[in-house]
Amino acid sequence: LVALAMLVGFDVRALRWAVVSVPVGFLIAAFWFVPFYVNSAFLNDMGWEKYTNYAQYLWPQTEQFDMANRNLWFALAGVGIVLSLVNRVRLGWFLTLTLVAFGWLFVFLPQYRLWNARLLPFYYLALYLLAALGVALVIRALAVVVGDIIGARDEPWQVSVIGAVVVAVTALVYVMGSLQALPGGSQGQRTLADGEVISTYDWGPLRFGDLNNASNWARYNFSGLEDPGKAYTEFSAMVDMMAEVGKENGCGRTMWEYESELSRFGTPMAPMMLPYFTDGCIGSMEGLYFEASSTTPFHFINQSELSPAPSRPQRELPYPEFNMDAGVRHLQLMGVRYYLAATDQAVEAARLNPDLTEIASTEKFTLADGSARQWVVFEVADAPLVESLENLPVVLTPTDDHIDGWVYDEERPEATEADPNPKKTPGPAMDWYLDPTRWDVPLATSGPPNWPRIERGDGTPLTDIPRERVDPVEVTDVTQTDDSISFKVSEPGTPVLVKTSYFPNWTASGADGPYRVSPNSMVVVPTDNEVTLTYGRSAVEWLGWLLTLVGLAIAVWLARRDRDPEVDPV
Repeated sequence: LVALAMLVGFDVRALRWAVVSVPVGFLIAAFWFVPFYVNSAFLNDMGWEKYTNYAQYLWPQTEQFDMANRNLWFALAGVGIVLSLVNRVRLGWFLTLTLVAFGWLFVFLPQYRLWNARLLPFYYLALYLLAALGVALVIRALAVVVGDIIGARDEPWQVSVIGAVVVAVTALVYVMGSLQALPGGSQGQRTLADGEVISTYDWGPLRFGDLNNASNWARYNFSGLEDPGKAYTEFSAMVDMMAEVGKENGCGRTMWEYESELSRFGTPMAPMMLPYFTDGCIGSMEGLYFEASSTTPFHFINQSELSPAPSRPQRELPYPEFNMDAGVRHLQLMGVRYYLAATDQAVEAARLNPDLTEIASTEKFTLADGSARQWVVFEVADAPLVESLENLPVVLTPTDDHIDGWVYDEERPEATEADPNPKKTPGPAMDWYLDPTRWDVPLATSGPPNWPRIERGDGTPLTDIPRERVDPVEVTDVTQTDDSISFKVSEPGTPVLVKTSYFPNWTASGADGPYRVSPNSMVVVPTDNEVTLTYGRSAVEWLGWLLTLVGLAIAVWLARRDRDPEVDPV
């Protein structure tokens, strides 16, 4: 490789620089990379299927870009690549390698937790930066030519200034036109060759067909919180009702019914802001960070059971149909205190369930399509956040905390030509979650030596696991904050179930554990009458920060070393 690099004129010193800079760069990034990588087993996999229509994304079609603009961007990027090679511009080499690398990964990366669509922003960024570099190198070449013509000793700066101004004005007009923000602009239409009519934005003789939807997207998603015409009154009434419920009945988590019409609030995710509008008193079981917790798959199972029109965004889950009774049992299992329904079907089914008590409701609101919505909140019976266990948990060995091995089966079915993206099969935690007859014995990935154990694959059916009874204890004074859970037990020594998502950052005071149990909850064994669980920084995070400090120290030392004229720079 070194000989080949020298043959094409590559400065071998760059390799020496890379040998030093790459490890130092890794050390500096260790504060986030190390804990992210080490704890990735506890994250969720939404199961996004790999994009296989490669040409549509690597060489965008008319659905993504106006054809003329697409060709312009690729032409300018091509100019940037060629001139970077001719002029030996290292930035251009780097951007070209980045473009090729991410394009190659997008095509050849197998079906994996890293969705190949997430690589496209790096591909497009490299493409646009190469186009910009191409424009800059063209201006530089023009300056050189003009300098030769007029016989100037140096490149005339006027050419560079004029070129920069022209490019800046052109880019400003193009961006503002795409954003439909030019003064005096107007909406228009254009008919394509196939008869399709598309929206355009006209500004004098200029017509913009490649419109940026960022402003429209922001307006669509957030105007519901500001515009009474987009059901703000209904949303406000629902939030006020839940705030009052929290004051009168106590704080707790809320499972709200999903329906696509929630976009009337600006976005169907608006109810996720219940904690924000209630000062953290009313929690939302659904949140934006769907890939941050292994509890997410089980939440979407609940959503499918408790919503007549669920979203079911996570692929490869064994989604059930609408079933209020099954959904309520799952709410009890996960310690959810309130259920919030809006459609007639969900409200009527909830009123028939004996474990749900209606405690408040809003007035009825009429939607744009003429249908009506009335938000009704029910309190879920027998859904404590912390409770004593009936039996000792059973530890599955060997331990497997990974999402593939816990929620899903460890081995993914092999892809075939007919089915290039075969679905995963449910793992032990999901099988357990869907079978209420097994809920009295939680499955665990670790635990004290006295907990019974079952070898994975030893032929013992997980439906026939040992049941070792324990004497229940009384749990009182349960208090929850944003990062802690505390409670008292009548007697130490008996395992206690804490219905909160497990993650390695949890530590226990006054108890052994916490241990991860199905579906993704925690069990602690109290050693004292008062127990406190706290979510803080783990040892892995401190290790990451230590490595980052080491990397920064090395970077400072290298910078000072390079300034020493007596030292040969790397």
